[in-house]
Amino acid sequence: MRFFCSEFGVSQKSAWFALHRLRKAGENRQVMFSGPVEVDESYMRREEAKEACEQDAQRGGEGVVGKTVVEGMKERETNEIRAEVVSATKRTTLQVFLMEHAAPDAVVYTEGVAAYRGIARTHGTARYSVGEYTCDQAHTNGLASLWALMKRGYVDIYRKTSPRHLGQCVKKLQCCHNVREKDILERMEAIMTGMSLKRLLYREWIADNGLPCGARS
Repeated sequence: MRFFCSEFGVSQKSAWFALHRLRKAGENRQVMFSGPVEVDESYMRREEAKEACEQDAQRGGEGVVGKTVVEGMKERETNEIRAEVVSATKRTTLQVFLMEHAAPDAVVYTEGVAAYRGIARTHGTARYSVGEYTCDQAHTNGLASLWALMKRGYVDIYRKTSPRHLGQCVKKLQCCHNVREKDILERMEAIMTGMSLKRLLYREWIADNGLPCGARS
């Protein structure tokens, strides 16, 4: 963002908005994954929620208090990913994401969590909770590098990302990952194509989406 400000002589607000318009252009039409696909979730924690998470873990909980859930999917054949912030880890929430992005005939691999039971897809599981990290072809190890990259950027690049805007950073990661093997001209063409029929208004972009913005009171 500092590049926008210094090179084009614009304010931080204008640079921030221009950056998000480019990210919006990177959201090209997405076809459903034909599989096999891996599906998993990760938790992003704000620094101010660290103490609450530790206290929850000490009480025998999962240590996810104050964390934001990101659900991801990776198609093994193409190595493309889909990822987005979800409101909860309930069955109705996680399975909606899965059904939207995995084709009806896709083979789906997940961890052995209850939320994915009964999905209308061919389904294999690995029980990570008992140390079973792979069962034949069933595992979600392909998403481990994605979560590591996302959290490294969360800590080292963005430093502090509020739940309200975390989804935008996740979409940027998805776009960058899916075009990483294309040359610069192909990437520019994809962005230009993605700009078609998309209008991003500033007032809509900063509107309250129900998630905390992380601003100091």
